[in-house]
Amino acid sequence: MGLRRRKIGTALVIAAIGIVGMGCFERSLQPVNPCTRSRAGDNIRVESVDEVDLLFMIDNSNSMAEEQTSLTEELPTLVRVLASGDRDGDGMQDFEPVRSLHIGVVTSDMGVGGFEVPTCDGGLFGANAGDDGVLITRGRTSIPGCEATYPNVFDFQRDRDDPMTFAADVACVATTGTGGCGFEQQLEAVLKALSPASAQPWTVADYVPPFFHNSTLGHSGPGGANDGFIRPNSALAVILVTDEEDCSTPNPALFDPGSPDFSSVDLNLRCFSFPAQVHPVERYVRGIDGRSGLLGLRQNPNLLIFAGIVGVPVESVSDPSAINYEEILAHPDMMEMIDPSMPTRLRPSCNVPGRGVAFPPRRIVRAAQAIEQAGGSATIQSICQESYAGALDAIIAKIADALGGACLPRDLNPDAEGFVQCDVFEILPATGDTTSCEGLPGRDPDFAETVDVNGVPRQMCKVIQISPAAAGGGGQGWFYETAEAAVPGSDIGELCGADGQRISFAGISPTTNSDIRLECLQTVRPGAGTPGSIGDFCDPAAADQCPGLDPANRSGILACDAADRTCRVPCENDSQCTAAGLLGDTCDDRPWLDAVGANDPDISEEERARRMMAIPAGTDPNSPHNFCVNPTCI
Repeated sequence: MGLRRRKIGTALVIAAIGIVGMGCFERSLQPVNPCTRSRAGDNIRVESVDEVDLLFMIDNSNSMAEEQTSLTEELPTLVRVLASGDRDGDGMQDFEPVRSLHIGVVTSDMGVGGFEVPTCDGGLFGANAGDDGVLITRGRTSIPGCEATYPNVFDFQRDRDDPMTFAADVACVATTGTGGCGFEQQLEAVLKALSPASAQPWTVADYVPPFFHNSTLGHSGPGGANDGFIRPNSALAVILVTDEEDCSTPNPALFDPGSPDFSSVDLNLRCFSFPAQVHPVERYVRGIDGRSGLLGLRQNPNLLIFAGIVGVPVESVSDPSAINYEEILAHPDMMEMIDPSMPTRLRPSCNVPGRGVAFPPRRIVRAAQAIEQAGGSATIQSICQESYAGALDAIIAKIADALGGACLPRDLNPDAEGFVQCDVFEILPATGDTTSCEGLPGRDPDFAETVDVNGVPRQMCKVIQISPAAAGGGGQGWFYETAEAAVPGSDIGELCGADGQRISFAGISPTTNSDIRLECLQTVRPGAGTPGSIGDFCDPAAADQCPGLDPANRSGILACDAADRTCRVPCENDSQCTAAGLLGDTCDDRPWLDAVGANDPDISEEERARRMMAIPAGTDPNSPHNFCVNPTCI
């Protein structure tokens, strides 16, 4: 196999060790002309993440009392579920639990640049900068049992702390009150809270710190007010709880009651009436330069979770597992327009009796959509409901996905010895103790390449594949492990389920901060369809595993192709492929040596011999392969 990459950009290498990208495993076969022999690959996680850094951005304007209560009522459940992995409360672990949890709280109050505006002269820094994205330490002493101050980072350790006590302490700070500025800058508060002043081990390689009001920098990282909140290998979750649209602006004069540029419009309508005065949403996704934003804070976007409990109509998010951002934005109540019954405000997007009103959060929805499209994880839930149990459960599901990514979502196709037609490449870090493949155990000594990762040269090693039997007998390398045939002492069943599978390592460990990439020269099992369909896995030594084609679409008989252990149409000429309904397929006349990849110049002699064993006994290795294939896939 030995497929080599000369240049690897952001879309390809998206994760450090512990990272997974699942895109290549989600493709289903097409009903006609499937590429049953194409190489597909993506970064994989080889270790589960067990740390979560969770930031709450809580709107503390004067309309948020009931919403803050609804949130804090669910905090004990949130902490308990993350700490136990038991999402449905049945006593069984549903996902890998969190070992360590950081929680921090910021408010939406970023001040108004020093102008005199009602309700905007409080916070840590008064009218100039409000709370400025600094993690809140003040406790709500009006709540029984709450202290006046708390640490800025709440640190929960699963084997040390009680979830209920921890959640109660967080609630004392998360009840931020309702005295904050009525000009909410939710996205700006989050970005300033989490952005470091310089590149860190957990930022993207070419990270550029964003600037904020008065040319200040963010509060995260060494020397920042929020230093210690973000950890290098954590899943970073951001939850916005607000009933207003984001009004993050680079121009505080927008809030000046007497501004000659904006005073023709009521204060409550300024952000709506002057959209050019607010920051573009992309600032909070990748940054205007593509090297900052929230995605700039994780080397792997899969470890960023962005969630909003915001003013979207309840019915627009009725199915948390199928959030459709365009449908949310197209909902009639999400259209921004002046309220005819109250011309000094916009028309509400949802209005629940006894809980007040909320307004269309279009910018926050757009941010969630863009983060998800860029490889992060996101969800939007409605603030217009009495209980936030369902909303937080949807957010927990997103966090659980990030924690449990070590398992492959689809099975591969091992041969009788457990080998799969895949390669694992390790892209070493650019700096540190190990930057060269030379002398690393379990790596192919004949394969080492320098690749370009976002402009940084890094060395790529090919990890040696070993059989599961060798993994249990002292071998060094990687192997494909299934729960059904787990090696002794393995925890795969616990982490990945009774039908789970993953890439495992034996006798070696991947280098810290390296990127691990799995590339497979085969298809994955289709998600649905009649057993015996083209592309289904099969064992050439067993009979009748490929009985026929889907009668609704084609006719003909399938056979198990030993070259890649999948069901295909055997043939002697192209017309037989056409007759089977495989328009565009040709009869593969390559020698079996080529079909099994034994002529690949990049493989070792040991690997070549193993591939030769896939050629059926008694078959001339130079005879034609004679199975129908899509010619674009070979």
